[in-house]
Amino acid sequence: MEYTNDNNRTWAFFIIRNADGFGGGTISNLKVKNISVRDQGTTAGTLKGYSSTENISGITFDTVMMPGSTGPATNLYEMNIINKANYTQPTILPTQTSKPIQRPNLARNKPAYASSSKAAPYLTVDGDYTTRWGSNYTDNEWYYVDLGSSMDIDEVKLYWETAYGKSYRIQVSDDAANWKDVYSTTTGDGGLDVIRFTPTKARYVRMNGTLRGTIYGYSL
Repeated sequence: MEYTNDNNRTWAFFIIRNADGFGGGTISNLKVKNISVRDQGTTAGTLKGYSSTENISGITFDTVMMPGSTGPATNLYEMNIINKANYTQPTILPTQTSKPIQRPNLARNKPAYASSSKAAPYLTVDGDYTTRWGSNYTDNEWYYVDLGSSMDIDEVKLYWETAYGKSYRIQVSDDAANWKDVYSTTTGDGGLDVIRFTPTKARYVRMNGTLRGTIYGYSL
C-alpha cells in the first residue's frame, strides 16, 4: 500500500500494489491512526481507491490532527476531503458524542458579481465543488455576493481552485459601493481559507484581490 500527497492540500489516496508495483485486490478494515496533516498543496483533499473494482472497504481514521486544530478531526468535512471515490464505510474516530451544528451557507445560490469572468460568477455559490468562477489573468480583480438583506456574519470560506489569491481583502458593504475591510492577507497559499473576523452585519461580501498567487487569475 502506498500513501502519497498527490499535490493535495490535506489528504491523499491509497494504492494497493503487488510485488511488481501494480494494483490488485481489495483493502478491507484498514485503520489509519495518529496522523498529523500538514498544510500543503494547492487543491482540496482526495480520498479514493485504486479503481472501482479494487475498492477500500471499512476504512477507519483514528486521531487525525488537522493544521491549526487543538483536537482530532471527527468528520470528513474537518479533514477537508471533498472528493471521494471507490471506497465504502468510512469511520472517523474519536466518535462524536453529538452532531455538530451546521452553520448555514448564506451565499448559496445568491446573486454574485465579478470584475471579470472567464467562468460565470454564480458557479462559485451553486453548491457544486466541481464548478468555479474564474477572473481574467490580472492582479486587481474582485468578486462579491449579494446576500439579499443585511445578515450577521463572522466567517467567510474560500475554496480556491489552482488559481488563488496571494494578497486579498475580505470586505463588507450595505450598498455595494462603500466597502469596509474585515480581513486582509499578503500570504495566501490557496486551498481552503476559513476566515474568521469580528461579527458584523452586512448585505454584500467581497473578495478584493490585489496580487495573484499564480500566472492565472483568481478562481473560486
